Amino acid sequence: MIEELAGYRMIAWGIALSSRANFLLLLPIVFGSLAQRHNPINAMKWLMWTVLTCGLLTLPFYFYDRARFAPLEAMNRLTMFDEVMPSAGLLIGVLMLVTSLFLAWRPMDSSAVVSFNCATVQAVPVFLGYLLGHDVNFLAYGSFFLPFGLLAVAMQET
Repeated sequence: MIEELAGYRMIAWGIALSSRANFLLLLPIVFGSLAQRHNPINAMKWLMWTVLTCGLLTLPFYFYDRARFAPLEAMNRLTMFDEVMPSAGLLIGVLMLVTSLFLAWRPMDSSAVVSFNCATVQAVPVFLGYLLGHDVNFLAYGSFFLPFGLLAVAMQET
């Protein structure tokens, strides 16, 4: 029963991931959480459903029109900082990945910690983008990390 329920949740997670490319950097955290709570084999199997779902939903759009594929266009939001600092967009992406990998192996004993870790990864480009561009409008991308942060606060045990 738990495997069937987990499969459905992972399919739903794949649908969510297909909406924004930056959410793909949350996969290590989800893997780490699942591996800690269950085991690495089940975590890998369940994430396979996530990646498969995301790929089935996303790849047709990529193959249809690679030049206007939205996730690639979204990268321009980070590469615009290359004028301020060479390769800033790439460095921000790498920092997000490193943060995600680091947090994935830290103990996650509650859903609140998982949500906080997701919020942390999603906050990296928002704050670095603001610091590099000095543009308050860039903080609007906080909509990517705020829901995770609010979930973390709401799920904290008192």
